[in-house]
Amino acid sequence: MPQSQAISAGQFVQLVVKYEWRFRGFVATMLASTSDIDEVVQNSLLVAWEKLGEFSYTDETPDESFVRWVCTIARYQSLRLHQQRVGTSLIFDDALIERLTATQLEEAPLLEVQRTALKGCIEKLVSDDKDLVQRRYTSGQTVEELATWTGKTKSAVYKSLKRIRNVLMRCIEQTTRQEGF
Repeated sequence: MPQSQAISAGQFVQLVVKYEWRFRGFVATMLASTSDIDEVVQNSLLVAWEKLGEFSYTDETPDESFVRWVCTIARYQSLRLHQQRVGTSLIFDDALIERLTATQLEEAPLLEVQRTALKGCIEKLVSDDKDLVQRRYTSGQTVEELATWTGKTKSAVYKSLKRIRNVLMRCIEQTTRQEGF
């Protein structure tokens, strides 16, 4: 049986920086308001810091165990905030929040593999396709702006984006299969 290990304060900070996007994404499945998400993530990380001595892991690295631990804390922080707000706005039922969070935690390893695969698959695209993806999905340019930039019709840009998305989807599926998902 693997031996349980703890992490240092420095490792805690590194893991928070590395996975803050996952904590935010997880909390966003339960809360809609950006300020509520910020509050819950901040409170969750504060609780995790205060309870750092209670955290241990048995895997080769602490990463996934740490993410699950902080997400569990965040779930309780979200439920607490949710219960404080009952009656003040349209919110989800506690049972639905529990199901969503459980699903999100179960799917987290697959989502991480898919996110990493997407980065690699984008890098494999030819330069023009990579530029089109970057301009559309990172810079947020409209299809009309892309049509002007490429000198193509909007219809042609839509078709190019669809073709690129299909290429990326096949690449991601192949990569996740190779990773055992």
